[in-house]
Amino acid sequence: MKTNRWISILLLLALSVPVTGCSNDTPSSVNEDTPDNSSGQEITGETEDPHRVSDGLPADLDFSGRTYRILTSDTTFNAKMVIEEETGDTLNDAKFRRNSAVSDRFGITITEEFADWRDVRDNAKNLISAGDDAYELMSIVDRVALTYAAEDMLLPFDSLEYNDLSKPYWNRSINDGITIAGQHVLAYSDFNITTYDFTHVLVYNKSMAEQLNLTSPYDLVDAGTWTLETYGQYLAQALKDLNGDGVYDGSDIYGFVSNSIHLAPTLWIAGEALTITKDENDLPVYTMQNDRMISLLNTANDLYWSKGYWYQDCENSAAGYAMFATENSLFVDANFGALFREEFRGMESDYGIIPYPKYDEAQTTYYARVEGGSPHVIPTTAGDPAFSSAILEALACESYNSVLPVYYEIALKTKLARDDQSVQILDMMMQNRIYDLGDTFFCEQIRDGFVANAFGAGRPVTASLIEKNAARVQNAIKKIVEPLTD
Repeated sequence: MKTNRWISILLLLALSVPVTGCSNDTPSSVNEDTPDNSSGQEITGETEDPHRVSDGLPADLDFSGRTYRILTSDTTFNAKMVIEEETGDTLNDAKFRRNSAVSDRFGITITEEFADWRDVRDNAKNLISAGDDAYELMSIVDRVALTYAAEDMLLPFDSLEYNDLSKPYWNRSINDGITIAGQHVLAYSDFNITTYDFTHVLVYNKSMAEQLNLTSPYDLVDAGTWTLETYGQYLAQALKDLNGDGVYDGSDIYGFVSNSIHLAPTLWIAGEALTITKDENDLPVYTMQNDRMISLLNTANDLYWSKGYWYQDCENSAAGYAMFATENSLFVDANFGALFREEFRGMESDYGIIPYPKYDEAQTTYYARVEGGSPHVIPTTAGDPAFSSAILEALACESYNSVLPVYYEIALKTKLARDDQSVQILDMMMQNRIYDLGDTFFCEQIRDGFVANAFGAGRPVTASLIEKNAARVQNAIKKIVEPLTD
């Protein structure tokens, strides 16, 4: 399990949480939260960080006295951008210091309206349609943001003056996969944690695995033998009718708990299959009609529905986390953001973090599904696009230098992961994240459309069903692509 250069940089950055702006000056005094600092108090130390990057913004930019207004969708555990005060929580305080650094540097005030994603969706459309310059920046759910981009309501990133998407604080592994005809219609920066929060892993109960005499999943991952076949065997061994009444309900033990919408995409992405790929012109193409995808969907139906290894009455993700915490399931689906929840933080039993299984041993890589995100966008009604662009760039850079290291290295890996093997898995998953467009941009047609309808009725997703929905998916793609490529 190797770590790439970005992860190594983060390891160094975790020891250097800057309190200054993202300028060319390297700070000499930083706040440091060490792993054994159980009191939660900040320890001040002296260091210089050679990996700190600069946004390269012109030194003479003058926005003094202005207010930078952000509209944010409440979609993930860590979605909130503007923090009112320091509380002693490392991630909270890193966000507060980031915003303070950028505010002080440019002489501005940063404000945020934080609301349910549906309210943001509707509010954003109404404001832009009315020509209202209410916000410099908006965070909108990806599939909605794409629709608004196609309706010429958002400024494409390639047209913005100060956003340099080649910089390390722009999420290139995701952004390169969501271009359309080579255009960065939408893009994620490290000011936006949603794609990290929405990165999925499997969490397993270590004591339950030991009681069942199961080989450690860590060993199987290391050996490359953590496959769908083995996963199915583990699910079967965990299933238990505790009271022997022949009826499985919430008081029994299952192999797996999860919100139903995560059942299929986590397996097809982990199994190295995609619903939508790109052609030679960088245009999305519906490519779900293949044997591997059908095999993966059949496996999902078999394990979770036909054999009943999944608790089918799980109302939502939170209910699944609660069942896992009370040892009513061997495995639970979780994304990075979920690991911050009290169900995991306060869980008495030890848990481990592993990837979803590979399709078979011939597959060489373990993959992590990114469920989506709420990218930051600049509306066409923004009164000063240069102001919107410059401050976003500064916030993204400062987040890379000071917030993401705290999120990933200190909060996620040091405080929430409970063993070294989980830390290695997290590093591997960060390298191998997949953003399938049929699970994100076009999820209403595919994941939450005919796939969810079939699974919800206990039916398999067949080749004929995939073909039957081809025209609907292709029309949805066409509706987005045509206005963006005219």
